[in-house]
Amino acid sequence: MRNQRGFIQIPIFVAIIASVLVVGSMGYFIAKRVNKSSQVIPSEEVLKNSNKESTTTTAVDANSAYLKEEMARKRQRDIDREQCIADAEREETEALAGGGMFAERALRTGRTVTPMKENIDRCYFRFPNN
Repeated sequence: MRNQRGFIQIPIFVAIIASVLVVGSMGYFIAKRVNKSSQVIPSEEVLKNSNKESTTTTAVDANSAYLKEEMARKRQRDIDREQCIADAEREETEALAGGGMFAERALRTGRTVTPMKENIDRCYFRFPNN
């Protein structure tokens, strides 16, 4: 015991390593048994079992319908955002051309970009890109 170096005895260290290996391998084999490929029907089997004229399944049809709807919503959001930006630019142009308090202050201070930029930022906030 006089020559012991380190903080743990060798038999305890070996027992810890062995238990980690046993528990890890058990977890691996249990996970492998749960996810057997025989339980999952391959897509070729699904296509064979489906109607002979149809090459798609209802899951594929549902996914494609969902994707089509999602793309339509994204297109509409992009259109709405562009319309909002165009409206913000048009409103500032009309305000500057029509005179009034905003036009006088903008011409006096030279800050015509800031209100329009704020309105455009609001458009991007209301209609995000994602």
